[in-house]
Amino acid sequence: MWIWLALLMMAASVVATLGIFGIVHRERAGEANTKASLVGKTILITGASSGIGREACKILAKRGARLILACRSVARTKMFADDLRSMTGNEDILVMELDTSSLVSVRRFADKFLNRERSLDVLILNAGIYGTQRRHITSECLEMVMATNHFGHFLLANLLLGALMMGKRSRIIVTASGLHRLCKSIDPTDLNFERTEFTPLLSYCQSKACNILFTRHLAEITRDTGVVVNAFCPGFVSTEMFEKTAGPIMSTLQRVMLPFIGRTPWQGAQPLVHLAASKETEDITGEFFEDFKISSTTSDIVNDMELARLLWEASERLVKLKPKEKYY
Repeated sequence: MWIWLALLMMAASVVATLGIFGIVHRERAGEANTKASLVGKTILITGASSGIGREACKILAKRGARLILACRSVARTKMFADDLRSMTGNEDILVMELDTSSLVSVRRFADKFLNRERSLDVLILNAGIYGTQRRHITSECLEMVMATNHFGHFLLANLLLGALMMGKRSRIIVTASGLHRLCKSIDPTDLNFERTEFTPLLSYCQSKACNILFTRHLAEITRDTGVVVNAFCPGFVSTEMFEKTAGPIMSTLQRVMLPFIGRTPWQGAQPLVHLAASKETEDITGEFFEDFKISSTTSDIVNDMELARLLWEASERLVKLKPKEKYY
């Protein structure tokens, strides 16, 4: 009996701790205080049909932005686009097919975009997945999580950099994560876990660390061009991302825990909107934001500019970036 009582007390303590953490975590989320109009601005966002991307689109559409929703599921996103038009009165919303896990898809998307668009004001690299239980390799020999979260966005940003440089001021925003701190090392010669032991958590955390390193180096490349590049952490957000790929045990745990500790997708979208529209951030580049502030607690690994350079060069090779695709 005493054992059961102890276990019950332990469970109650865990639930209480999670509840308190969740309350504090949600209270720290805040709200984007910018009221800036986005009329006349073209904003492209990946991962637009769900999670924080979906909520961000609602806010950006209300501000009058011309939105390009880049997505894998065109049918699903077209339904969302119709809802956006109805709820915001903004008719300037375009849906285009893009799968960031496929370099072929990224190049096809960029060709179509550049054939119809002259410039781009804001590029939001938001699509992402959590790791599957087993290492999965794409047809282009890239590990799936790294392909979706890093390599596809790396290539897309490079292909659209010329369009971003056409404007006087433009922004690139990268959805990263505070979980990058769990990634203790990155081997630029083994980004696809050919030698390194693979776990779904490690692949996700490495991809998020790469997001920040990519941000750091791209900011150096684009300094003084009018393009600013920043990454941010939305916090622990209760979305469907983990349920899709994390496996039955982990997804069940997360489904139970996230309501206690997670922010809503609307809360998670606020720092994204802040970086996309606020005048406070229009001249800041190469930083990682948490709760609307430049983080002072990033891990050493994402502050290593030499590693950022090596990662960039390795990524160039792995996505087979062509000379005509470089704007630096």
